[in-house]
Amino acid sequence: MTEPYAPEPLYGSAPAEPAVPLVDARPVAPDLPDEPPLPVAPDIPAAHPAPAPPMAPAPPVPHAAQVPHAARVPPAPPHGPVDGAALGAELSTAVILFHEAIGHRLGLSAADQRALGIIGGRGPMTAGTLAQLTGLSPGAVTGLVDRLERGGHVTRSADPGDRRRIVITAVPSPAPGVGEAFARLSAAMNALVGRYDAKESAAILDYLQRTIAILRDQTRLLSD
Repeated sequence: MTEPYAPEPLYGSAPAEPAVPLVDARPVAPDLPDEPPLPVAPDIPAAHPAPAPPMAPAPPVPHAAQVPHAARVPPAPPHGPVDGAALGAELSTAVILFHEAIGHRLGLSAADQRALGIIGGRGPMTAGTLAQLTGLSPGAVTGLVDRLERGGHVTRSADPGDRRRIVITAVPSPAPGVGEAFARLSAAMNALVGRYDAKESAAILDYLQRTIAILRDQTRLLSD
């Protein structure tokens, strides 16, 4: 059997060195453990506003005929420039007409009826005190008290503390509807006053007190 031919190395050539495998000298990062997966947020339903509670139905507005006269308050006038003189004249007229209507029930003039109201509201008083409260002269008060006494609305009597002084006392009125009229007026005015706060009420009180003082002074000038 013939051996395969193997070429001989050339003369003087070094024997072939065995091949050295190539090695990557760069450092190799160590294997890291696998990280756990990030948690997945659960699906959150879209936020919806809570439904508003149903509104209660507005109470029915009673008819004007069902509201007591004492609880009725007239609507406020439209805003605009304030004419003090016109308002004062209108207020004065309304007051006079009311007391004229009351005086008609009693058979008295408005002035006599108002004097009777002062005597009845403040209690027994002398003619001098009545003159101060009404702004009338002593002579005018004497004539006024004479008329009231003739009509049976007041009496004259000696002051128990000073027999020299005469005291005027009001007699309860038998006229029908007069007490009810003043009760309705008082209730309506109380409802009106209740609409204002303390600061507004103080301003109104100041205005009324100053107005009363002015009217008394002017009445006194006319009576002198």
